[in-house]
Amino acid sequence: MRFCERCGTGLVHPTAPPAVDTMDTERDIPAVVSAASPRPVARSIVDDVQEFLPTSEMDAIQPGGATSDAPDPAEAAPAAGHPHAMVALRLSSEERSAVAPKSVDVQAWEQWQGTHPIPSRLRVADQDWRCLARLDVADKESVRRFGFRIEEADNLSKEQGEGRYPGGAMVAGRGLRHRGGVAILTVPDLRVGAPVVMVRQSLAIGVELAEVSVGTGDDLIAEIRVHEADHVCVWRNRPTLIDASDVTQANLELRIYDTGSNPGLTWFNVWFYQPS
Repeated sequence: MRFCERCGTGLVHPTAPPAVDTMDTERDIPAVVSAASPRPVARSIVDDVQEFLPTSEMDAIQPGGATSDAPDPAEAAPAAGHPHAMVALRLSSEERSAVAPKSVDVQAWEQWQGTHPIPSRLRVADQDWRCLARLDVADKESVRRFGFRIEEADNLSKEQGEGRYPGGAMVAGRGLRHRGGVAILTVPDLRVGAPVVMVRQSLAIGVELAEVSVGTGDDLIAEIRVHEADHVCVWRNRPTLIDASDVTQANLELRIYDTGSNPGLTWFNVWFYQPS
């Protein structure tokens, strides 16, 4: 066992058994940063990120179709309960949530927070769900398909995650971490009028605070609030619910504004589920 010299949080990375690398270590992180933002939430972008965020790639990014590398469809049992709470709260009112075909309890998704790989088909609170798309921020083609980019970040850096899920799986992955700014992506091929659960792979190394909106509108549809530091099991799958009333187009643009994460809001893989 050793303490991580990178993050300074006292994070412990188990050294055995060997990690399962879910990303190609030869690929460059293809995140995109734009100087213009419709909602300025940060002052500047650090200069040292330009080496892996060329302008030519930024201009090439276009929203696209669903990824072909969805999670493994094999069913897996949920991990045993874990003491660290993980919540993604909805901000929508009772009146707005009433239009959903069936009430969705996002906290019921916490049973999957410690499972890897997360199944492409699963059952949550007596409802069947199917993964429609997966964003992998370490894959250039996946980034292009989702039009994924980060704008107006105070600080943006590569993130190397390595450690264990509460369910026992050892995982190593490459992603991004930012403080301030907004992450923008377009989820393709959704069913209009049906709820969406966004499951974001992240690290339990501190505080994550963010607000979610659809498109360029100012109305907040969800909030991410997590305060969690696990020195042994570092990986989590964090769910956020998009109400059925907010899914108004098949290609839905989401904006996730960081509002005070420390050491930052992390991005590795993101899975998008709708009821089967």
